Amino acid sequence: MRVLYVAPRYHTNQIPIMKGWIREGHKVLFLSQLLGTGEDHRDVKPVILGYSRLYRVLFGILNRLQSRTDIDDQFRISSKTGFPPYVRMKRLIREFKPDVAILRERSLYNIVAYRICKRLGIPAILYNQSPVWEKKRGKKSLLWKAVRKLSPAYRMTVSLGEKGPGMVRDPHTYYISFVMEPHMRPEEKTYFKDGIVHFLFVARFVEWKNHMVVLPVFRNLVRKGYPIHLTTVGQVGSVAEKEFYQGVVRYLKENDLESHVTLVQNADRDRVFEEYKKADVFLLPSKEPISVSQLEAMSCSLPVICSDLPGKATYVKNEVNGYLVKVNDAADLEDKMEKIINDRDRLQEMGRKSLELVEENASFANYYHMIGRILADMKKEER
Repeated sequence: MRVLYVAPRYHTNQIPIMKGWIREGHKVLFLSQLLGTGEDHRDVKPVILGYSRLYRVLFGILNRLQSRTDIDDQFRISSKTGFPPYVRMKRLIREFKPDVAILRERSLYNIVAYRICKRLGIPAILYNQSPVWEKKRGKKSLLWKAVRKLSPAYRMTVSLGEKGPGMVRDPHTYYISFVMEPHMRPEEKTYFKDGIVHFLFVARFVEWKNHMVVLPVFRNLVRKGYPIHLTTVGQVGSVAEKEFYQGVVRYLKENDLESHVTLVQNADRDRVFEEYKKADVFLLPSKEPISVSQLEAMSCSLPVICSDLPGKATYVKNEVNGYLVKVNDAADLEDKMEKIINDRDRLQEMGRKSLELVEENASFANYYHMIGRILADMKKEER
């Protein structure tokens, strides 16, 4: 099979998928808007298409007029409104001749990619992270209707969400798990090195990752005398990230936590997995609805304590392979961290269950099967 991906950037959650395609003898073309920080291109090297010349000029003028200098802010806008270099995009797609196109997010960029695919007779699937079960909308705007009409009808998502009152499911929406390979079995791990419970928190140094919820809780547990250590690994690149990081450093110094907390900046993927393998528990009580990092931790036999948002709850089963905590609820987080510290046998059993869930649900074989099922349903509907 020949598979085309069009996405804002080559995110780390794509790496296991790319490895699977290549390992099984398939061909992949990955078209990306921008080159992200610390991307790993060992398996697939994306083609960085960027934007059309006219869009770059207009967007540059708009940024200057609005004094917009933050890179993250610029990317957030351009990933939705950016217009691709049409001629080059069409030529690359036509030359590659994909059997299927997977388009990341509803955006102007992918509306253009979808129109090209339609003209060339290439089936296209939308991929985003909105849950399968979504809140029923009231009156829909003309823009909302237009964007969906111009995007692929068939959608796959890595988040199930929760069925309940007021929740609806589009019949063309399919759940498809993140792909993750097992990285470390429980019997290969050395838990509680030096008698300490080692917590790991992998998150960019930004406000919505909730470092300032985790750190006061960790301070309280240290003051209670628990033998614990926290390693925080995160990206520090933009102005906002650098400012936030310095705030974290000040907090550690002011609260005498420097010997209890290790900060790691801008680690590559290999270094991050080294930290997963050394840790005992993974923390992710952030405000983001979903992240692949909990799967990475689970693949290294770690129990996970994370916020109870629908996307994360798709992968972390409360009291089975970890604990779900209320968002921004420091007391709930402290309670769950104490529970896991005080029951080390349960901690290891939860880690074992994490790996089992990865092996059962997050294989490339499952991903490949679901792509095939969506394509078969698309052909059936055409007939």
